[in-house]
Amino acid sequence: MRVEIREGDGKTLNLNVPMALIPSRLVGRICCRKRDDEEELSEGMDRRIAGFMKVFKRFARENPGWVLVEIEDGDGEQITVTL
Repeated sequence: MRVEIREGDGKTLNLNVPMALIPSRLVGRICCRKRDDEEELSEGMDRRIAGFMKVFKRFARENPGWVLVEIEDGDGEQITVTL
């Protein structure tokens, strides 16, 4: 996954995030965990997270370069997130 940030004055910041980190079960569990650490995930949530991550990984493999987010503000700054 690639995150590209362009400022209005021409400066660019590129961040490359390995796709192996994104669709892991651990990341899915962290994203779905509630603020209170004492609460457990609901039953079956682990399987649903694993299923979603499997579909996301397959989609990313079949559609490289697909733009997830593209934002441009009034100052000319742009943010693009691509697979």
